[in-house]
Amino acid sequence: MYYTPVLGAGCYRIRAWGAHGGGQLSRTGGLGAYKEAAFTLSETDNLTIVVGRRGADQSTVDNGGGGGGGSFVYKNATGTPVLLLAAGGGGGAAEMTNGGNATDSENGAQSVSDATGVGYGGVGGQGAPQPTSVSTNNNHGLGGGGAGWLSD
Repeated sequence: MYYTPVLGAGCYRIRAWGAHGGGQLSRTGGLGAYKEAAFTLSETDNLTIVVGRRGADQSTVDNGGGGGGGSFVYKNATGTPVLLLAAGGGGGAAEMTNGGNATDSENGAQSVSDATGVGYGGVGGQGAPQPTSVSTNNNHGLGGGGAGWLSD
């Protein structure tokens, strides 16, 4: 997490990239989102920048790749954080399936693996829930969800 004061009043273009999801064996994790926007900031604004980390790779079919972390830029206005920009992380590869790319909304996409079940995306800035399995005996191989701005 980085804290940076605004250097002077004016219009600033801010760019953020979400992190890449982790791979599994020969499959790749999904791409993080890219977001860009212009903001008018004052000299008293302090920005906080959170940079998402790439999801962990896995070398066996029993474990899915980790979800990529989101990147966030917000300002502290009178003690209350105001989100300026968010770029979600990509999904981890799961059960020999490539991870899903991050979506361009506040909700993450779910991924479905042929035999094992569903890995859900986060909703409304919240982190993704634990993946679920179709079979109670086959609860492996699902990629991990990424953290949200409001929760892990």
